[in-house]
Amino acid sequence: MKSLLRTLSVVLLLVAGCFAQVNKSWYFAADYGQWSIPSQFASTYIVQGANVCLQSNGTSLFFPFNTNAPVLISDVTSLLSEVVTASTVVNTSGRCGITATTVNAHNGFYLKSGTAGLQEAINALGSSSAYPQIVYLDTRWYQLAGNIPHTTPAAIIAAAAGNSSVILVDLTTSPTATYDWNGTKYAAISGSTAGAVTPVVAATAGSGTSPTIAAYGSGSSVLVNLTPAATTATGSIFTLAYSRLNGSVMSGTYTSGITATGVAGQNCNLGSLNNSSTATATVVLTGTNTIAGSTPLVITSPGASATAAPTSATASNGTATCSGTATISTSLGATAAWTYAPSCTIQSVGANTPAGSLTVAAAYSSPTTTVTASIGTTALTATTAYQFKVTCQ
Repeated sequence: MKSLLRTLSVVLLLVAGCFAQVNKSWYFAADYGQWSIPSQFASTYIVQGANVCLQSNGTSLFFPFNTNAPVLISDVTSLLSEVVTASTVVNTSGRCGITATTVNAHNGFYLKSGTAGLQEAINALGSSSAYPQIVYLDTRWYQLAGNIPHTTPAAIIAAAAGNSSVILVDLTTSPTATYDWNGTKYAAISGSTAGAVTPVVAATAGSGTSPTIAAYGSGSSVLVNLTPAATTATGSIFTLAYSRLNGSVMSGTYTSGITATGVAGQNCNLGSLNNSSTATATVVLTGTNTIAGSTPLVITSPGASATAAPTSATASNGTATCSGTATISTSLGATAAWTYAPSCTIQSVGANTPAGSLTVAAAYSSPTTTVTASIGTTALTATTAYQFKVTCQ
């Protein structure tokens, strides 16, 4: 089952209520990168005490050390801080930690993640499920990774020791970037004919009234999480609409102009883009009351029929307090999606497998390709979470 997701480039995840109450399949690398263990003895990286090293990601416990997981020795003298690789790992009821060869002597220090939690997340989730898990890289992860000496976020991703059980999705890019394990390293997946077009997902009659379904990501291989409503039926259960998006805002970055009050990770809304009255976006604060130049925009609606690439937008309150006219740089979509009806397949890849047979069909009517997924013989079971993979080429 894990091999079914080897070419995943779009993730559509079930969101219940609000973002703060996400489905348990949302795993953020940053949540595995918050741990910190104080030193007990100079230049000794094994500490005494039961379960001292057991850490929490907010919902579950994990052991952070592994010979494939770089460790940051965060010295009280910052210039002495360094990232090391464990030679051996100790984990007993009375002591835990690592042995490692260091460049510097360390008298007072903290042991922290050398990958901002990425390797710890991969290690913890790699064998936790019958199907691949998704680890998300958000602005919090980039902030943690940016504070690790002598490396970069890109280098951390490139050096990660992965496996086919874990897929990485970078939420800070627009469209999102997806990384799959190629046997040697995590490599960014590029969409096939559909390029980086984000499909619009919609539940149809077979899913009943008011089912839970959401779209996140981009590409020609799509993962759909769907929880049907109380009453279901055979027939069409959802559609994916891929548009050529001519005149639509596909991506962009922030330059300057916003006055923001908030903390890193909160966001500002952007509307009234010049040249496109219907496009909207958000931009994330990179620090307290700060948005760094070149921060990627998250396009929340691409709009249509833009006369030129927008260069300004009006800021309003998101999760942060925001005002001002933002200077932005954007790109318009053109011919990234299909101009024909592609050949598509659908597979059930979640823990719950529907009893009915699944089919999928595509149709093209310029400028949109619509992919319709259906179930026959036996309807979906109400209030049961399903996960489907749709691939088109």
